[in-house]
Amino acid sequence: MPKQKQRKPDEDYNADIIETEQDALDEEQEARRLQQKHLEAMKEDDFGADLDEEQEEQKDAPAQEDVVERVKNAHPEFRYLAKEFLELLPLHRELAAAAGVEVEGDGKDKKSKS
Repeated sequence: MPKQKQRKPDEDYNADIIETEQDALDEEQEARRLQQKHLEAMKEDDFGADLDEEQEEQKDAPAQEDVVERVKNAHPEFRYLAKEFLELLPLHRELAAAAGVEVEGDGKDKKSKS
């Protein structure tokens, strides 16, 4: 095992200062070593939720109608805002067309290709 160089206490305070290209390469090599060590220590569960679990949750998700009904009950103003939105939608499409913006059915706007 190679003998480690003795460090002076003040070297620890400036350890993050990169003065030469070799310092940069050494820093990068050490970072990659630490990342690899961390990656090897990880387990499959560390990478996120199990897909089977997600699919089960989606099956148990409430129907869209139930969600809309809950929103209506929790926020009485929702009905009026939705009604106003539907009334203003044709005007929005008209103004978007005049501005040269294509409006798709899902509400996302895209610049038209001129």
